[in-house]
Amino acid sequence: MIGGGPAGLSCALSYVAAGGDPRAIVVYERARYPREKPCAGGLGGRGEAILFALGAMPDVPAVPVSAASLQGRFGFRRVEPARNLPGGTIGRVVRREAFDGALAECARRRGIRIEEGCSLLALEEGAEHIHATFTDHTGLEKSLEFRTVVGADGVGSTVRKSLGLGRGLPYAQVVECDTETTPYDRPRDELHFDVEDRRYHGYAWDFPTLVAGAPAVCRGVYVVRWDGCDEVGVRDPGPLLEERLLRLGARPLSKKRKRFAERGWLPGTTISSARRLLIGEAAGIDPVTGEGIAQALESGFDAGKFLAERQSPARWSMHFAHSRLGRDLRLRTGGLAPFFGRSRDAVEALLLADPTLLDAATRHFAGLPLERAATAAALLRGAAAAAEYKLRRR
Repeated sequence: MIGGGPAGLSCALSYVAAGGDPRAIVVYERARYPREKPCAGGLGGRGEAILFALGAMPDVPAVPVSAASLQGRFGFRRVEPARNLPGGTIGRVVRREAFDGALAECARRRGIRIEEGCSLLALEEGAEHIHATFTDHTGLEKSLEFRTVVGADGVGSTVRKSLGLGRGLPYAQVVECDTETTPYDRPRDELHFDVEDRRYHGYAWDFPTLVAGAPAVCRGVYVVRWDGCDEVGVRDPGPLLEERLLRLGARPLSKKRKRFAERGWLPGTTISSARRLLIGEAAGIDPVTGEGIAQALESGFDAGKFLAERQSPARWSMHFAHSRLGRDLRLRTGGLAPFFGRSRDAVEALLLADPTLLDAATRHFAGLPLERAATAAALLRGAAAAAEYKLRRR
């Protein structure tokens, strides 16, 4: 495994849980735990369920959340799909430096070897093995051979590049920072999204978090582009975040702003070869929300079982495309243009007027059953509204 984040670690844990020999795998992580990882930290119930199934839920400080809210040009909506269920939560907000480190310790307890401080330089695939060149924690170069390499090395994936895949679209630029709380913040049980600003394709967020054990808020801006999208005035999320912080009167806890990129999954992309396969953000995630942790866990969980069954890595692209996660990502990629493109006003107005779709999205994040008939009817209303809006604009 190349990459010791949620995707790589869940793949290793799943492989062992499915009967694979832990001595047969090694996780190579470029950094050292606990390593800083820019991320809003939203871990929904869907991801939690995978960790519980693996017996690997990290015991780390977190903020439980029970609701999601959307602020748009046409109003505000809050949904609480789990309010009548035991516990009443849809997930939690974690700090990735603590979460990933604890998950790595769990993997080590299962006999999984993790090599920290190792950076992959190059891969060369042969008939019997794949040749990998690394630099180790001392900076020395070394060469190793493997039967299979799993690329769980994120948006800048070296394994992805070795497959001849470029940056590609959809692609997002993101910036975030932690701030003190303010009197105007939303309740601390809520994941808040703001899609009101039409100067860019994307959204702003405010998530409750903990910094050194104290209440804080993670705030950020997500700007996404896709093939064929209209160019808009602002493409750099940095100034947008600074403007938002000033407007909210939110005082950053540090002068540092965490910048990172995210890649959406594009249907039809070949994400495997005879001895290589991609998971997590190396393969691509949901381009509408940028949610990555649960999808990384799910793709890793599925890949671990896939490899334990000794299936050919070359089949992974098709397997992934037809998996539950692949079907979900195909639907979300298809919703990117309607949600952030020319039909944005119509879709946003429907989301705020009818809570069904926002409730369904939050249920999905929480891993709760969907109310299928109501959701299907709302999707049809949304498609009709978007089509009508586009006709009016011609």
